[in-house]
Amino acid sequence: MTQKRKSRTFAAFVNTFRGVINEEGWRSVYHGVVAYDRKGREIPSSVNCCYNDDYYSTDQILPLAQAL
Repeated sequence: MTQKRKSRTFAAFVNTFRGVINEEGWRSVYHGVVAYDRKGREIPSSVNCCYNDDYYSTDQILPLAQAL
């Protein structure tokens, strides 16, 4: 059985930005999460992610970012 690895993520930056206007005239809101290690270095892009506000509420974004 393999051992579970400890997460390298120490902090995360959440950037909120708006997407383009869709056919109905609504703008999609996205939350981009960038993870950092203890030395303040960005962890490689394999863990960078972006959450769409259409699928996740703002209250759900923080636990998702902490799960990195």
